[in-house]
Amino acid sequence: MCFRHVEVTTLRPRGDAMSHNLWDIDFLQSKKRDSYFRHLRKACPVSYHQDPHSEDGFWAVVRHSDIVAVTRDHETYISEPGTSIPDFPRDGSIINSDRPRHTALRSLIAPFFSPHAVRQLAAVVQQSADEAVTSLLGRETFDLVSQVSAKVPLTVLTVALGLPRSDVDYLRDLTDRISGMADPEVGGSVEGSLAASRELGAYGLQAVLDKPSSTSLMGQLRRALRIGLLTRDELPGFFALLIAAGNETTRTAISHGTLALLEHPQQRSVFQAGQSRVPSRAVEEICRWSTPIHYQRRTAVRAHRLNGQLVAPGEKVVLWYTGGNWDDSAIGNPAVFNLMRTPNPHLAFGARGGIHHCIGARLARHEIAVVLGTLFRDLPGLQLAGRPTFLRSNFLNGVKSLPATTSEA
Repeated sequence: MCFRHVEVTTLRPRGDAMSHNLWDIDFLQSKKRDSYFRHLRKACPVSYHQDPHSEDGFWAVVRHSDIVAVTRDHETYISEPGTSIPDFPRDGSIINSDRPRHTALRSLIAPFFSPHAVRQLAAVVQQSADEAVTSLLGRETFDLVSQVSAKVPLTVLTVALGLPRSDVDYLRDLTDRISGMADPEVGGSVEGSLAASRELGAYGLQAVLDKPSSTSLMGQLRRALRIGLLTRDELPGFFALLIAAGNETTRTAISHGTLALLEHPQQRSVFQAGQSRVPSRAVEEICRWSTPIHYQRRTAVRAHRLNGQLVAPGEKVVLWYTGGNWDDSAIGNPAVFNLMRTPNPHLAFGARGGIHHCIGARLARHEIAVVLGTLFRDLPGLQLAGRPTFLRSNFLNGVKSLPATTSEA
């Protein structure tokens, strides 16, 4: 029997207490997470949980098919109230918008992430990867996150947006502080995170105002201001998300992908055997294994039943990608890292068919393939030199550091 509110007494299979606070960072970074989500998928795939930091609760959706169904039902579930479990100030970003505004905003930037646009950036991606990996040669130890996975995606973004490459470190500092609201080593406060987001948005607004109207992405944003699609209050949030999301998710996938290859020698051999052309199946498995974002929230706008549970208007519905990507009803042997997995209907970029499916997924996949291919080609003796550290976050599945060494040093 599946109860509306998750209590220790109601979800206790075989007398073993299984109730957990899904919002707890230690839980999300422990082995308990996967076992508990597996339990929920079987016993209560749509369950109600209390947010310990507020009077609100939320529905947790952990089954792959349910996540896909909610993602594609744009009439019942909306994003405009917010896509995080807590309610933050509305920022005008594309992720917190719905039709028809979302359609207009997505159409504005979609051409810059098209197959043609990614091909145009291919040389920049390869050059950035080459520079990052070459900088490691001859060094005894190094951090793969700061030197490679955090550097390349942001460098590519600055080139794509026409921003100074000299600003990469500044932009990285801001995005780190945005994502590190719960991590004392990075930012450690909601106020600091919001302040960094405002600073990044102000930087973007000024950069847009300094650019003449043109067919470039920044020029299109300036045009959006002129025609009223975005206001001066909304553009900073739009820009901040563009930079933060375009950097953090790809960076996380590259970091987790590197760690997975170093920890799975047999799969590493498979990967390095085909490194001249990284197979798309390998990239898809790395995306699934990394699952850069734990969840996305929607808000119900009408009363309805979701897998037997009655959801009321205004209630939060949270799609746990870290549950759906380990659902064995959709993905066979999900606990196994398998670069040749097919099919692989993972949810790392959201569910296909939803309007919020990651617009930069094509570029992200290309960057993952190029960076990891270059890294293991040029540093075949790469190995861990210490324990990785992970970002304390209940939203991002981030890696803070990945100490490494190589026999080429």
